[in-house]
Amino acid sequence: MKHASSGTTARWGLWTHIVYYVAANLVQIHRQRHGPEPEPAGRAPRMLNGSRAMSDDEEVVYGLLAGEPQDVAAVLAGRLGCSFAARESDYLGEYLLAQTDRGEVRIIGQPDPEGEPLEDEFEEYQVLVYSPAGDDEFDLRDVPVGRGVIERLL
Repeated sequence: MKHASSGTTARWGLWTHIVYYVAANLVQIHRQRHGPEPEPAGRAPRMLNGSRAMSDDEEVVYGLLAGEPQDVAAVLAGRLGCSFAARESDYLGEYLLAQTDRGEVRIIGQPDPEGEPLEDEFEEYQVLVYSPAGDDEFDLRDVPVGRGVIERLL
């Protein structure tokens, strides 16, 4: 009886090991297909729909009151000399991402599909742009997009 019990435990342990192995590989595959997490390593996490934990010297937030993320991407791609790729994450939803030599530029529409704003304090803005701070190349204030202009929010 003791022998049968230990065999069951051994099989259970093997299945547990297999499940964890498969789950770890699925996470790795997801990261390869969808890229890194939205917030780069080494940065403090940022609270969405609440207070911001990131400092202004790491990232600048711009906004466009009325418009579409694709329109903003078309204008900024020419201005910054980069191209934007569509991305999707559980954290940010659908967004556009450009990798530049100075960091990532993300363009995000709001509200999200559930009707929630990404940033409560800027809920009146339909498009938010997150850009590395401290470089004039990324000073996007007053860039015209459609009938509006991009404004610096933070």
